Amino acid sequence: NKPINMFDNSDYGITVSIAGDGVDKDTILNVESITSGDNYTLVQNAMPEDIAAFVAYDISLVADGEAVSPNGVVTVSLPIPSNLSQDKLVLYYVSYDGAKEELDFSIQSGKVVFTTNHFSLYVIAERIQSEFAFVENNDGSLTLSEYQGNATEVVIPRTFNGKSVTSIGARAFDSKDRLTSVAIPDSVTSISANAFYGCTGITSLTIPESVTSIGTSAFYGWNNTQEIIIEGRDTKPDGWNTQWNSYCQAIIVYGRKTISFHANGGEGEMASQYADIDVATVLDNCTFTKPGYTFAGWAESETGEIKVIPGGSYTVGKTESIYHLYALWTKNTNSIIFNANGGLGEMPEQNIKTDETANLSKNTFTKAGYIFAGWSRTSSGDIAFTDEAPYAMGTNSSYTLYAVWIASENSVIFNSNGGTGTMEPLSIYSNETKTLPENTFSRPGYLFVGWSETKDGVVRYEDKQSFTMGTAESVVLYAVWSANTNSLTLFANNGTNDKKIINLKTDEVINLPENQFSKTGYTFVGWSLTDSGEIRYSDKSEFAMSSEMNYSLYAIWVPNENELHFNGQGASGSMDALKIETNDSEVLPNCLFTKDGYDFVGWATSADGSVVYEDGATYSMGTDAIYTLYAVWETHGYTIKYELNNGTNNAENPNRYNVESSTITFKDPSRPGYTFDGWFASDEFETPVTRIETGHTGDV
Repeated sequence: NKPINMFDNSDYGITVSIAGDGVDKDTILNVESITSGDNYTLVQNAMPEDIAAFVAYDISLVADGEAVSPNGVVTVSLPIPSNLSQDKLVLYYVSYDGAKEELDFSIQSGKVVFTTNHFSLYVIAERIQSEFAFVENNDGSLTLSEYQGNATEVVIPRTFNGKSVTSIGARAFDSKDRLTSVAIPDSVTSISANAFYGCTGITSLTIPESVTSIGTSAFYGWNNTQEIIIEGRDTKPDGWNTQWNSYCQAIIVYGRKTISFHANGGEGEMASQYADIDVATVLDNCTFTKPGYTFAGWAESETGEIKVIPGGSYTVGKTESIYHLYALWTKNTNSIIFNANGGLGEMPEQNIKTDETANLSKNTFTKAGYIFAGWSRTSSGDIAFTDEAPYAMGTNSSYTLYAVWIASENSVIFNSNGGTGTMEPLSIYSNETKTLPENTFSRPGYLFVGWSETKDGVVRYEDKQSFTMGTAESVVLYAVWSANTNSLTLFANNGTNDKKIINLKTDEVINLPENQFSKTGYTFVGWSLTDSGEIRYSDKSEFAMSSEMNYSLYAIWVPNENELHFNGQGASGSMDALKIETNDSEVLPNCLFTKDGYDFVGWATSADGSVVYEDGATYSMGTDAIYTLYAVWETHGYTIKYELNNGTNNAENPNRYNVESSTITFKDPSRPGYTFDGWFASDEFETPVTRIETGHTGDV
């Protein structure tokens, strides 16, 4: 726990040395270069018109996220920027309410070195060419050697480039008759001869009590309408030249008492006021300021009670040459404004008096996707205070604390949306941008085309595209699949036209087209997955395309039951038709037809055809619905027997005939010595026979 006395900020080359006990070891030096934003505007507005350029720093000591005030004097070294001229430098302290104070400093090894007891905004600036010319004295102080301006009212600076102005040189204001007022600071101890030669426009000039030497004829040519007030003295001091006011007709006023005003912790300068003894003098308005405080009145000591209220009167006596009045200050009630800094909600301002410490109000802001981490002094700064941490109120009327949000760690969940496989969630912070991982899901029959924010939505992100997380704890991205275009081939399976191809997307559902194939002798009954498989789909039934790129359905045919008819070709009798399936075989039945005079010899496939099938042969059914077999008949031969009774038959009489034979007329036989009496059908000779008619059957 050894305290720290020295800090070195390597980023900006700034060092801070703390006298005495130093500060806690956990304290850090925080330096911010002010180049933009509210503080830059504050500094810019505070700079006088004669400033050509400046560099500003916000310097603070911070421990546990809180500003720390040093105990004792702090020596600060700031590097002199290369763009600023060392002989024109001026150093300012600027408070957060915009008030500024010019500070004394020295230049050591290219750095501006100064002391302070608090931190805020510090500005190294370069003045435009001054209206004063100075000469450096042996002790390092400055003599105002010449006023080079044309103003009517002039205030001589107490310091210039960090050096105290202690003397007004000879003829410094020679013949500046346009001047009406010159304010001499109490840093001046010497006024040289003829310093204000011919300055006849000045109505009144106060010589501060700090002046211990005035040269001869310092106010040469002044007339009796002008006034020189000798502050705090009844007579000329011994160190003044006896001829200090020679050739001067101005009214010299001695004996007035000086009322010296002290800032008492405040800032700024206030000229002393002169008052006549035992006369109530209305005091000048207080020109001191103390950031964070309100002037309450004047006391006769630093800790005394109020003797004079603002705007009141004060009476000096005879006992003191200088009467000292000390400004008394009351703490302002300042406010802390809480800025949600992108969050939601409202928080009332918190009021704390200047230089008092109170715990900050508990944060009530929220920000979707973020966790409150503390408060910062700027909208993009680091955490300066944790929630409900002690806060030491500064001097500004208001301070703004900005909520600091830390992005929550969220996740992107990947949904296969009908696919297969797994993908690990993507860990991602709120508002963070990451590249989506490569998709590893798969889905047969589909092509991955990207990610959607809804199950049935359109593609919002392509594969491996950048993704910016919102504020939700988790986001689901759904795989978007594009169905492949597959082919469904309908095979005729020995039918006509061979095949038909239909292009369908995976999982597309259609009604199968009406079958256009045909197969003679067969009837279409549906579709199978193989050429001889079971029926899976009927005609025009609903079909859902699978994931296969090529899918086949085969027409299934069942043979028709055809009829085989039998035609007796003029014969008697009948035969039932046979029913035989296409391409099936069956043994033909015996012929049941009869035809007088004929013998059945087989079956022909046409009425005048030759025998193709014998009786009892095997018949193979064709593809037609009806086939006819025609009975083939052969004439039956009959015998003609002649009983000649010792006669001799005529050679023209035939021995045989058939039903188709032409009419046979019997010729007479011969027997010598006899006369042929005729042919008879029996030996009883009762029925004569002369011929056999065509169509007759039977033996004779």
